[in-house]
This record gives sequence, C-alpha cells and structure tokens, in this order.
Amino acid sequence: MVEWLSKIGVKLVNKPVDFNTLVDKVSNELNFQMYIMESDTNFRPWYLAAYYISSQYKPGGNNPWGLTNKTFDELAKLSDITIDENERRNIILMMQRILAEEVPIIPLYIRYWMQAYRKDLKGVVEMPGGALNFWTLINANFGESAAEQGGSQPFSQTTMLVIVIAVVVVVALALTLLRRKGGL
Repeated sequence: MVEWLSKIGVKLVNKPVDFNTLVDKVSNELNFQMYIMESDTNFRPWYLAAYYISSQYKPGGNNPWGLTNKTFDELAKLSDITIDENERRNIILMMQRILAEEVPIIPLYIRYWMQAYRKDLKGVVEMPGGALNFWTLINANFGESAAEQGGSQPFSQTTMLVIVIAVVVVVALALTLLRRKGGL
C-alpha cells in the first residue's frame, strides 16, 4: 500500500505492531491515522447502531473512527424501536447513506466468506452471514435424532435454548465484572 499511495503523492510510513498493541492504540488510545485490521463485520442491522454512534466514540468504545453525526444517532435509536419492517428498512437505508457520505472507514477488501458443513447435518439455517449462527446451533443434528432411533434425547430444543441463553448471560456477566475490576 505504501507503494500504491506514493504513486499519487501520499507519503505513508508502515509501522507493523503486534495485535494487542494495535487494538490498544486503535480502541483504547484512539491514537492512529490509519490502520489495517480484519473485521468480522456483522450483517445484522443492529451493527450500524452499535458501531457508528457518537456515544461510542470514546476509549474502549465501538466507534474509534470518530463518526459523530446527530442525525445518524437519532436514526440508530429509531431503528432499534421500529417494528414495521419496511419503515425500519428505510431508516437503515438512511443510516447507510450517511455512512456513504461521511466515510468513517474505507474497506480495502471483503473476503469471500465460506462455511462448510457435513451433508448429513440437519437443521442448518441459512441466512446472511452464513450457516454458523444461533439458529443453526440450536436446531442442528446429524441424521436421525436419538428419539427416532428408539433411544432417548438428552435435551429438548427448548432445554438447549435455555442452556445456551444461560451460558451467554453468565459469560456476559463475567466479562462485565472483569471490565469493572480492570481485568479486561
């Protein structure tokens, strides 16, 4: 990239650092002019409202790029509470237009996302972002279930859902406590 930009008169100095240093400079110190890092960008609409809002432009926040736009913030709040799909779609399109005009980040490339799974895996839920998602995790099974084979199933899908939610809540609480104590 240094060579490419030099062709148009932009001087760039490449300073490779380890991953932890990069994350610290970008997310915690907000001390950077440009950086390259792979991002697991989410395809869900709430991604826009979580990562580009003004209140997240702070050390440790989700908006190290520094986008501060009142209209965007108001639309983000509105998108979170709007139930009508068409109305919500229009709000999100307005949010995307603001991002296209403000350009808080410039993606250099988007990698092709592939997920492979065995053909006898049943209950796979295809959706934007791939088959590895919450709904696949609670629905997936290989071939016939134990109940169909004459055995007993250890957990129903409802029980599995409750277990997954409980684990997520416990992990979230643990992370929150660690952050408050300065452990993360």
